[in-house]
Amino acid sequence: ATRARIIDACIKLLRAHGYAGLRTAAVSALAGVSRGAMLHHFATKHDLVVATMRAINQRSLDKSLARAAAGEGDPIAALIVDFSEFYFGDLFFIELAITLGEGLDKRLGKEVRELLVQSRFRIEGAWRARLCKAGLDDPLAADVLALTQSLVRGFALRQFIEKNPERIADLVGVWCRILAGHLAGLGVGDLVDTKPGAIRALEASVAAAVGRARGQATANRGGRK
Repeated sequence: ATRARIIDACIKLLRAHGYAGLRTAAVSALAGVSRGAMLHHFATKHDLVVATMRAINQRSLDKSLARAAAGEGDPIAALIVDFSEFYFGDLFFIELAITLGEGLDKRLGKEVRELLVQSRFRIEGAWRARLCKAGLDDPLAADVLALTQSLVRGFALRQFIEKNPERIADLVGVWCRILAGHLAGLGVGDLVDTKPGAIRALEASVAAAVGRARGQATANRGGRK
């Protein structure tokens, strides 16, 4: 229980201040544990951050695998929601700051990057299988997955220079219609639900994910928010 409280406190402070602004004393204070108790579990800031990123990755992995395995409804919409929650969420911006931050601990960056690669590849494999189950052949499933992921990730990175949730949500709707037309031309016409109600629901989910990301790009550029 103590270890979990420390990790949860670290997540909150990483979200608020980014890696560069993280102080272990603040973590122990927020967790409500003594400095000695925290050192018993995590001897260094490095150990604390690696354990925290491992925990966040595992939570993200479990949620995404469950969503990919659900097998109900529009798989493209479910995929977009899953990617939006990741790329506009805590994990992506924190890991981006740690792995790419100039002057930061290179060993830490390598360990965090390895955690990210392992979990994301498993998630991508699960979604690829879901798309194949929905009727796409494997090469086409891989293409759809890569393009959709790149679209969402690109919008997330744009948060560094502009925040416009409504515009992003609208463009996701445009992508769904483009993809539906392309798949229909290939004889796969029922994969993407383009009914107005379905598109509006998807756009609302994406806009909500973008809205929850406020402050992440700023906080994790390497300095305090």
